[in-house]
Amino acid sequence: MIHARYGEGFTLEDFKRVIDIKSVEWQSDPKWNKFLRPETLFGTKFEAYLNQQEGKKKMSEEDFNFDD
Repeated sequence: MIHARYGEGFTLEDFKRVIDIKSVEWQSDPKWNKFLRPETLFGTKFEAYLNQQEGKKKMSEEDFNFDD
């Protein structure tokens, strides 16, 4: 899939951007984090993911230190 997208003219920076965008969005969500894989990231929705506006990371309990 990476070779196919590369053949369509996408660059290494494009791949990194998609990984970054979807990681922020899906990594801490158990329902979605299973989709952080090449088949999903670099498949038919790659260009839509690439053009997606970067959102702010959702805050979770792990982002805070409640021991202080």
